[in-house]
Amino acid sequence: MRHFRHSLRVIRKNPGVSTLSITSLVLAITLNAVIFSLVDWLWLSPSPYESPQGVVRVFASSDRISMGSFSWPDYETVRDRAESVTGLAAVQHRGASLVGDEYSIDLLADVVSRNFFDVLGATAHLGTMFSEGDPLDIQTQPMVVISHSLWQRHYSGDPDIIGKTVQITGRDRMVAGVAPASFYGLNRLVPIDVWFPVETWGNPEERVSREFRDFYLIGRLQPGIEAASAEAEIETFMRQLELQDLSTRTDQRALVQTEVKYQNSQSSSIGVLLFAIVGAVLLIACANVSGLMLARSVTRQREMAVRLATGANRGHLIRQMLAEGLMLSGIAVVISLLLANWILHLLPNLMPSVPYYIEFGFSLDERTIFFALILTLFTTALTGLLPALNASRPDLVPLLKGGVIQTGRGGTRTGSLNLLVTGQFALAFVLIASSGLLMRSFNQVYDIDPGFNRNDILIAQIYPPGGRNEAASFSIDLLERVRSLPGVMNATVSRHVPFFPSGGGATRRVYVPDSGEGWSESGRAIKFNLVEQEYFRTLDITILRGREFTGADNSNSAPVIMVNETMAETYWPGEDPIGRTVILNGPGEESVEIVGLVPDGKYNNMEEEAEPYFYMPLGQLPWWDYLLLVYTGGDTGPLVEPIRQEIRAMNSEISIFPMTTLYQLMRDKSYDRELLMWLALFFTGLGVILAATGLFGVITYTVTRRTHEFGVRMALGAQKSDVMRLIIRLGGRLVLLGLMVGIPLSLVTGRLMRSMLFGVAPIDPMSLLTAFAVVVAVSLFATIVPGLRATEVDPLVVIRTE
Repeated sequence: MRHFRHSLRVIRKNPGVSTLSITSLVLAITLNAVIFSLVDWLWLSPSPYESPQGVVRVFASSDRISMGSFSWPDYETVRDRAESVTGLAAVQHRGASLVGDEYSIDLLADVVSRNFFDVLGATAHLGTMFSEGDPLDIQTQPMVVISHSLWQRHYSGDPDIIGKTVQITGRDRMVAGVAPASFYGLNRLVPIDVWFPVETWGNPEERVSREFRDFYLIGRLQPGIEAASAEAEIETFMRQLELQDLSTRTDQRALVQTEVKYQNSQSSSIGVLLFAIVGAVLLIACANVSGLMLARSVTRQREMAVRLATGANRGHLIRQMLAEGLMLSGIAVVISLLLANWILHLLPNLMPSVPYYIEFGFSLDERTIFFALILTLFTTALTGLLPALNASRPDLVPLLKGGVIQTGRGGTRTGSLNLLVTGQFALAFVLIASSGLLMRSFNQVYDIDPGFNRNDILIAQIYPPGGRNEAASFSIDLLERVRSLPGVMNATVSRHVPFFPSGGGATRRVYVPDSGEGWSESGRAIKFNLVEQEYFRTLDITILRGREFTGADNSNSAPVIMVNETMAETYWPGEDPIGRTVILNGPGEESVEIVGLVPDGKYNNMEEEAEPYFYMPLGQLPWWDYLLLVYTGGDTGPLVEPIRQEIRAMNSEISIFPMTTLYQLMRDKSYDRELLMWLALFFTGLGVILAATGLFGVITYTVTRRTHEFGVRMALGAQKSDVMRLIIRLGGRLVLLGLMVGIPLSLVTGRLMRSMLFGVAPIDPMSLLTAFAVVVAVSLFATIVPGLRATEVDPLVVIRTE
């Protein structure tokens, strides 16, 4: 306590140094606490599954897709024959809708096998969960299990919800149970709202066909069995089933991953990068504080000498200095926790808007607080140990006789300061170069041609009442109403739109003529879209060859499609695809003529590779639901309410979802990359400021201690420019050493970031040159400002004082 009381007096006597030290630590500890909370929520928090160490995920892997899915018949085969895995369950990710007061609500849904909850050990908060032991009459009833979050936010935690009928996706379903609050499904970031049993969901044909491969498998290893052994066993079944990638016709292999390995493989590299960046900022801040304390310890040499002469030992002095460092870190961590709590509450408002609900799980919990306290001890040792060791061994005799405090032009103390500054600028260079790579990568993504020329398209999701024919009539009437609205330049409908959360399109098997002698025996699964005739004009998609769809392409006319360039090049390389015919779904079906060729586009995200894609007219294949696309040529906001009123006027009970724009969908798809770039730039900026502050402090300290020397030099004829060059050489030497360390480190870092980059090489000359220019500019500023002060020294005053 005596040490701490003395530390408080020292802090009060040196408000400038103390404030700068605390501010540096607050910035670093706050950032590390916030990033830890995010990473802990996404990857480190305990699994909601019972005995998670035995949980594994099973995938069908190919050269194109490393984690592919299975069909229901293939799942049943693997489940029944695999002896190394017990309780294998199947999960299909889907979407659902729930009618709301003003807008309908998008829900994230999982269609699961009856044993899903039993396999993962999830027990109901209310009611019951699905189980293989359910009676047959129960299994045929349309029932659902809802999440604890949906129960709270939509049904206000109604304890009588069990047994009630709710309308989800246009069908009445009885609520069988409410899942526990900790159970979110298979993905923590996008928790599931509702679970459907596979027996009462969708088209029964999907459960008998091996073509519908939408089920992901999760199960438990038998005791004593390793994941590799299970993978080898399942591999034999897959060979017997002759499973192939439907898009490339290549064989598929088994991939079995433990739950821990799977979660780490998803986005752990982003967490590691963020931790590395804020860790570098922390090291720069610690070096800053250590440098300040080291410089201050030089001015306290006489104090330390007196303490040693009056009986204190070196250990006592070291404890005193460490107590001062702990006091600074303690004050910083209290402020940091308050600031981190505010930032964590603010973060959800900065996240992109999505059509479904996300419950953010990061907060200032006990794990984050414990991490911050450990960080405080680490920063105390890192910032206080070197100054304590230096201050605890002063030269007693000269100091006690009243001699000048010894600093010298070199020596251990000055060398330690120089080493700290060198390390700061090495880390700052790495941060700038890494941020440059992320920025260049983000710009490369945005420079990609998405295949259409308009993104100011207003999009409304429509679920018309009735079946396909009623939906088709509804869309025709709706388009007439919307196109007549003031400000609407064009409008169309389609089943899909690029970058929409539901994906870039369903797939159909495409069969092409085989050398003109017949149809190939095995087709390829290719994505497609159903569009109305004005679709290409609305999005301003160029028709490269042939024609677009017209009103004549209806159920009474011959079926036609339009294909993209990659599909044309895949089947008819170097030839004109117009007039060619293909068969959809399988041999024996009616042939379909290709009437148009359009450019390749981006259908799911901006970074995907070009793939075959085709379009079918909605008039020939009506659908139950679709997207309304409205082009205004300007601001889309004023048209939201008029369009909503027109839809309600046609049917007051229709499900209407919140509207968005194509531009927003594009932004949302690359938001993670954009957010990572801005975070890296922000953290890098802080790191550079801290490094510049450290250099500024060292140069200021050097100028102060060498004032007499500069006065003598100027008295002997040195010019102000000579003194300035001397100081610039001093700062430049430190920065040069930092660059010599930072450049190799940045090259290694770039290679480690390879998987996060797009269109940019890990060793990017532009990023390195930018980092070099920024470091040099910042170091010059941090050197010249105290250097100007040194050139204002009056030689006569200095000599008289001495």
